Amino acid sequence: MNTNKPIKGLIRFSFNSASGNLLIGAIACFALGLALLITGSNTVYPFFVASAIAFLPMFLMTGTGGNATSKWERFQISMPVRRKDVVSSLYLGIIIASIVGVPFLLLVSGLSVVLHESLLDYVASTVIENFMTFLGVPLLSGALFYPLAFTIGENKGEALVIVCSFGAIGFVIFASWLGGMANLTGNTISVLIIAISAISFAVSYAITNTIYAKKDF
Repeated sequence: MNTNKPIKGLIRFSFNSASGNLLIGAIACFALGLALLITGSNTVYPFFVASAIAFLPMFLMTGTGGNATSKWERFQISMPVRRKDVVSSLYLGIIIASIVGVPFLLLVSGLSVVLHESLLDYVASTVIENFMTFLGVPLLSGALFYPLAFTIGENKGEALVIVCSFGAIGFVIFASWLGGMANLTGNTISVLIIAISAISFAVSYAITNTIYAKKDF
């Protein structure tokens, strides 16, 4: 690990640890993108957007459980890295994983519009709305996951990822329904979701720092 840039090295390690799971997420995203290009279906489009933004962060978080199984943390804290750097790398990893698929998302969205003109109005009116809404899922998932993982135990990582992901998805669905009941526009609802998600993510980071600083390995 590069001790001159510990956070960069820790992020790289996290991605390497979850490489198998990340590959599954990338394949699923590619398959949905291909399905969109072939069908031009506006039903497929939201699933494709979700896969490009939310799949990779969720699969990245499952790597925490593997690290716990291998007792990596005991060796990690003996290295010349601060515990705060470890936590920062986990949260930055989620952000990176959330945006790494955006170029592919934009490319496939553009090609789909060229191939299927019927998607033009749909994509133009929903790409920003969908992006912000689905970005809330990995941010909320991470906000829930890491405090719980370091409290309950990282060896339960995969189960926790599932629970936290469903919790995040449930919140997004409920917020969208509540916003609709309040006659808010789609973009307004998306802005509120991403704002709540970002605040939750920041608060979670502070909480996890406190938990990890006191954690006895």
